[in-house]
Amino acid sequence: MRNYLHLLVTFIALTCISSLSFGQATVVPTIDGDGSDAAWNIATPVPITTVITNTNITDADDLSGTIQVLWSADSLYYLVKVKDDTMYGGAGAAYNYDNCDIYFDAFNKATPKFVDSTQVYWDMNWWRAENPMGGRTGTGWTTPPGNFAYDTVNGTGYTLELAVAWSAFGKTAQVSDVIGFDVKLSDCDGPVDAETRDQIAFRDYTDGGWDNPRKWGELLLKADGSTVATKDFPDAADGSVRDWGFIAAPVVPLNSVIVNTNITDAADASANFQLKWDIDNLYVLVKEQDDILYHGSANVWEDDNTTVYLDPFNSKAGTYADSTIANWEKDWWTDGAIRGTAGKPSTWGMAINEGSDYTLELTIPFSYAFDYDQVSPTVGDIMGFDVKICDRDVAEEPRDQLTWMDITDQGWNNPSLFGAIQLQADGLVKAFARPGAASDVAAAAETSTVTVTWGASAAAGSYDVYRNGALAQAGLTETTFVQEEVADGEYTYKVRTRDTLGVLSLFSNEAVVTVIGGGVHQNVAELTKVYPNPAYNVLNIESVENIQSITIINITGKVVKTIQGNGMVANIAIDDLSDGIYMVNVQFETAVANYKVIVK
Repeated sequence: MRNYLHLLVTFIALTCISSLSFGQATVVPTIDGDGSDAAWNIATPVPITTVITNTNITDADDLSGTIQVLWSADSLYYLVKVKDDTMYGGAGAAYNYDNCDIYFDAFNKATPKFVDSTQVYWDMNWWRAENPMGGRTGTGWTTPPGNFAYDTVNGTGYTLELAVAWSAFGKTAQVSDVIGFDVKLSDCDGPVDAETRDQIAFRDYTDGGWDNPRKWGELLLKADGSTVATKDFPDAADGSVRDWGFIAAPVVPLNSVIVNTNITDAADASANFQLKWDIDNLYVLVKEQDDILYHGSANVWEDDNTTVYLDPFNSKAGTYADSTIANWEKDWWTDGAIRGTAGKPSTWGMAINEGSDYTLELTIPFSYAFDYDQVSPTVGDIMGFDVKICDRDVAEEPRDQLTWMDITDQGWNNPSLFGAIQLQADGLVKAFARPGAASDVAAAAETSTVTVTWGASAAAGSYDVYRNGALAQAGLTETTFVQEEVADGEYTYKVRTRDTLGVLSLFSNEAVVTVIGGGVHQNVAELTKVYPNPAYNVLNIESVENIQSITIINITGKVVKTIQGNGMVANIAIDDLSDGIYMVNVQFETAVANYKVIVK
């Protein structure tokens, strides 16, 4: 008897271990839409509570729901229970009416686009008997495989059951596997032209999950056949865009161009950033699109990379005046330490998706700049901030650069070019928009005095005036600038607005004036024609006075062609120049002018 009991206990123990190892539900539900099978008892109902749109939801009876998920060695099983006291369907697309979408990423690739047939969603409804299920399989609009059934509940709601075979997606499920997952409910109580549909989801609050698996939550497969649904991801500097802390953070695009020689579209090079903060850290997430990831130059800054700039006290100094102003530079191809201003601490993480985009997550501890015994970061603080990305697709091309604010590529040395951010409640960070530029800039000369005027900008705290590209006067509060004892020559003036936070606008229009012998001279540069632009084989220059010389300079600063003038017209053969942007410097009898020309 003792031997029998020993064998029985051993058998039970081995059976339990086997169940834990293979992790399959011993009883699976029948897919009939009823949802009352005892098999569902081990699956915890998960509320669907994230609001996408709420125009007409009055209470839980109007629209609410739960989802339960089980798994076995063969399949994954979903049960959705929906409360909806006015059930409505109609002609046309099902998503305009009452319906349920279930999202599934078999290998949890979490890509920002559907990349293959292991990422799908089912679009299911209760009211269209002849076609109750549609959806998407990878990049195509075909219904994914699955066994689906529904049942209505006396006009007060409905239940949906869905079984998904692992084999249909080439997956062998195991304990502790994680899959991408979400569910969305839509509700329409009347004709679509009379009422806007309302939507709630498990995680995605943007209604972008139909095209972006990265917005979904996750399911963990447990040993007993149940699952754990997760939508709150740890806030760690690991390159993950699923950190819950960023989901409410505004998305700020990098729209300022420093250099754009070869960027063809957003997929070639584009980026945005999101920020959040707490008493200890500033958290930065930069998401970039780059369809050709490249490296190979001697310096990191010459190839694809990202730089984050911070001036925690918004000094707007013209130099890195103290140790609180810093920048952090990171490439995508090494696991080495982040570069930038020496000795500034940070924690970083990066994730690369299929060689077509990448994310950089950076945690910057405020302790490097703040003496917490004296002062600490607080709501309302203004900080200088910027982000820059560089893109190079091949060695022979110059690098292209995009930023949030700086348009000069001098942010590495000049914090006054940064934008401004403000720490706000609930860990959010406001990124201030660029102020409007000054308008109608005009310049006139009388004897050796040049007067520059412009229209006021509503956002202006002050104005900076530039002459021939160099800063002539900063911090003006009036809309007039007078420069005396100006030597004979041609001068180009333009203005940038600074708002009260010190953020710079883009440049205004240019005003060109020529001073000759103490009097006003007509604008030679403006009357000179340089065409065509873009130029292909020949570049033509037609002036109103004799041309003394012409110098063509490439984007690296190298002189590639010099031509002596001969009268007021020049026709220059350029078919030996490579495609790109060139600066054409023209020396006239009384002035010098520069023209930007694209050669193709």
